[in-house]
Amino acid sequence: MMRSCLFILCALLLAACAGPAATLQKSEIGYSLDTDGGVSPHAATRWNALIVATGNEAGVFGHFVSDFSKALQQTSSLNKLTPMLAIPVDKFPQLLSTDSNIDKAMARLAPREGEGCLVYLTGHGSPAGIALSAMPFKPTMPPGRLEKILGRCAGHPTIVVVSACYSGVFMKPGIASKERIVFTAADAKHPSFGCSDDTHYTYFDGCFLDSWKKGGTWQSLAREINACVSRKEAALHALPSSPQFFFGREMSNLPLPALKVPDGSSPIAASQEPPPKP
Repeated sequence: MMRSCLFILCALLLAACAGPAATLQKSEIGYSLDTDGGVSPHAATRWNALIVATGNEAGVFGHFVSDFSKALQQTSSLNKLTPMLAIPVDKFPQLLSTDSNIDKAMARLAPREGEGCLVYLTGHGSPAGIALSAMPFKPTMPPGRLEKILGRCAGHPTIVVVSACYSGVFMKPGIASKERIVFTAADAKHPSFGCSDDTHYTYFDGCFLDSWKKGGTWQSLAREINACVSRKEAALHALPSSPQFFFGREMSNLPLPALKVPDGSSPIAASQEPPPKP
């Protein structure tokens, strides 16, 4: 029974990883999804998280940053958290999601032994990258720039999620590595859906958050997200966005951060220490 379930999971993930993700998964840096690699050596990692809304044209991006930040705050393995928005944040201009602020925030993550990075970007995308709407003329962060910024976490377990149209352009060597997991909301040739004011989250972000609450591993999370996005797109009669998922060789069966016992703690905005000024 266990082997059957594992086979089904692998088949779903490999189908979702068609293209560059599948190629990376089969390379020397990827975890072989058709075998049981045991639990990742990074299972006890404490996470330094950077959750960024790069877009400000629709409230969906900010909603996700707020709600996922609160969800992370309720986990026992969160070490530090920086949420960023593409709209001015009173008294904390360093939380505005400009290119330089994102770079500085990554530097502040500074993972130590036993710590890793969790980086989530949500916004508008194009085949060139993800738009930084907080900046004049809305420049694009290309894959090469994100690769350089992620260098701040080199050698540490890292989760990278890019939720945007055409975000599969970020599924590339240099961003994917043996100690990383990479999710993108679409492949490099298709848009994702739900970036409008009549939705609370984008389709991918909503599926991510709903699936996250079920617990499990990052692999089971990918399976749930893929099925959820497929259902929503079928209802819309839309072409598949084909979310992409990559699992590095050291990240086999990595557990999702476990929820703490509810303690009545206050929301993230009240409990988080403001980051130092740049």
